Amino acid sequence: MADPSFLILVVDDEELIRWSLQQVLASDGYRVVVAADGGEALARLAEAEPDLCLLDLKLPDCDGLQLLPQLHARVPHLLVVVMTAYGSSEIEGEARRLGAVDFLRKPFDPGALSLRLRTLLGQGVRDGCRVE
Repeated sequence: MADPSFLILVVDDEELIRWSLQQVLASDGYRVVVAADGGEALARLAEAEPDLCLLDLKLPDCDGLQLLPQLHARVPHLLVVVMTAYGSSEIEGEARRLGAVDFLRKPFDPGALSLRLRTLLGQGVRDGCRVE
């Protein structure tokens, strides 16, 4: 079971993905807040400081890579895991350059996601290194 003090922000425009991730993460013991776009994500940061953000690249109001630096500007210690169905090695490299600690290609296995998040949050990764 995860430490219930950890708060995770899920940013994805697809309602089913937000709902599914919220269910998986809550069942793992995390507190979860969700946002459907970049504006809503920034509003959520004004309400609370999450420990980790699952950030989709394709959002209706902005590109996830444009949002990533804004998230870090507001919450410098925030761990950001980028997720996308349209990833390439170039996009992954850019996401990491901008501060993402991991990059997930959709669809992904919920069990594997749970393990990755436990590892990231357990180690307190704050320096952008990849956890395998």
